[in-house]
Amino acid sequence: MLRGTARQRYGSGAVLSDDPREWLNDEQLGRLAICAGDQRCAERPVTTAYPLDGRKFQTGEVFATTHSNEALDSSDRSRLFHFCHGMHWRNAVICAPARSVFFWEPYGSDLRASDRASGRLREAADAACGTRGWSVVILRLKLQDDAFQCGVWASWFRQRFHAWVARGDFQEPLNDFLLRGTPLRDLSGLRGSELRNASRANGVFIAEERLRLRGLLQAYAETGANPFGDAGAFLHDFTDGGEASRSGDGEAREAAILQLLLDAGSAENPIGRPEGL
Repeated sequence: MLRGTARQRYGSGAVLSDDPREWLNDEQLGRLAICAGDQRCAERPVTTAYPLDGRKFQTGEVFATTHSNEALDSSDRSRLFHFCHGMHWRNAVICAPARSVFFWEPYGSDLRASDRASGRLREAADAACGTRGWSVVILRLKLQDDAFQCGVWASWFRQRFHAWVARGDFQEPLNDFLLRGTPLRDLSGLRGSELRNASRANGVFIAEERLRLRGLLQAYAETGANPFGDAGAFLHDFTDGGEASRSGDGEAREAAILQLLLDAGSAENPIGRPEGL
């Protein structure tokens, strides 16, 4: 169960509050994949999986699902994931045009072999890529230095990845493209005043991005569109043991959301079918 600061920072609504430290929940990230205006490319489609429980990542089974194998076996598709491990949003992408699987989290860390879940995930990615001659790429890009903006960074990464795929120049490393045309700096290796200044600039950038996302979520809510029904977000992703910390049957709520997502699926809805990460 979440308690104290962690419980206070979790928002259960479909729209961000005006609390600048509120964590983004799964429904907010899911809605943003629909309404954030990600750059689309018909020749190289990108599908975003609904950001549910991170357990499929912790076991590595995400690379064995039908939809993951479809992307892995294609030449033009990508499948992007938001997943939460250790109460921290992370990104992974199966990218057929670049023949790579990318991992990124905004602290710029590696998939540590000493972390059992991360080790299994890396092993699964290596196995999926190795048989196809693909690469596993860990994006060692540190942009975050607080404890509450990881969801905003996850949404930002999704938008930048879409733009990279739409551009189609896979000779330019994704790491470089993520920063191109932005005021952001990689905080890795910086010290003293240089680190403080860069950290402050990154913080201003992502705070402004949070406000933009809040406006998008508000505008989307006002249209009356609710692809996930009234089941609401839940806390599976925010608890290490996978326990829901709100009242009610967590598994029943999850099943309801998945069914609503299936019912709402359409060509205009880029969110992937939920049986499939």
